Formats: sequence, structure tokens, C-alpha cells
Amino acid sequence: MTDPQRYLAIYLAPLATRVRKHVDAAALPLLDGRHWSMPEGLPVRQALSLRQLFAAGVESGNAEARSELKRRVAAIDAITEQFPDDGEAGLAPRLLDAL
Repeated sequence: MTDPQRYLAIYLAPLATRVRKHVDAAALPLLDGRHWSMPEGLPVRQALSLRQLFAAGVESGNAEARSELKRRVAAIDAITEQFPDDGEAGLAPRLLDAL
């Protein structure tokens, strides 16, 4: 097994030999307004299904998908809490099946 410090030195060695150039921020090109927002007339991207959100957020670790999944689950919980729980035949389980 490799010593952690030796491994780190080997891993970072190519970075230590490179010379970094200083880039003046004023020399960078200005970004046009089209780079900041969606142009009008283009179709809006469809929202992901719960199954797709689960795959992206939980299985793949995408933080944005996890946040959206949490938001949707909380919204569904809030809706189902409004209805009495009549067990297996109740309205809440049927609503969840329909969603």
C-alpha cells in the first residue's frame, strides 16, 4: 500500500511544475445578454418525472435534482395530509397512485 503523503506528492507533481499565467479580468470578453437568459420563443424544458428525479438525485448524486425531489415530495405530502386516511381503500393512497 502506498503511503498517503507519497501518493499525494506523486499525484500533485505535474501541477507543481506548471507556470500559471495571470489573466487580467478586464481583458476577458464581455458576455452578451443572450448568455444570461433563455431567448424568447424557445421551448421550455419539460420538468423531470419523479422517477427521473430519483435517478438523477439519489442514484447519481445531483444536488439540484435532489432539491427538486425533496420539494415535490413535500408538496405531495402536504396534499395528502388534507385527506383522511381510510387505510388501503382511502382517498390518499388512490391519489398517490394517480400521481
